[in-house]
Amino acid sequence: MPSDTLFPVRKEDHGFASSADTVFPAILSDIKIKRQERKWTMGSFERGFYMAFPRAYIRKIGELCESHNVKLVFIYLPEYASGLWQPLESSTYSKYGKILIPPREIFESAFFWGDESHLNQAGQKRFRPGLQQ
Repeated sequence: MPSDTLFPVRKEDHGFASSADTVFPAILSDIKIKRQERKWTMGSFERGFYMAFPRAYIRKIGELCESHNVKLVFIYLPEYASGLWQPLESSTYSKYGKILIPPREIFESAFFWGDESHLNQAGQKRFRPGLQQ
């Protein structure tokens, strides 16, 4: 059965399908402007409060992986123009596994995005070599 996507919809992937579409650059430009106006203002106390449970779960997952000799890898895929080149929780993640971060060109080029939150096939293809490490 021919497919017009590199990764056709498969039942075992719960309906996932990639898209070759590229978002209209003007849309991403507007999003970038809005995100640059937004400031990250969460203080360390507030961040500690909101991250207490997620950090505990990450620790438990890390310990479970270690006890079963499983290599844990975190993939960081921020939204377009988020301005965050690495996860805010890098120090937490790195305690338990490797963090894969896409090349910066993926963050900065509209060519690699299907919408503001998802890579298109070109973005996936560009990032894929980093996943094969």
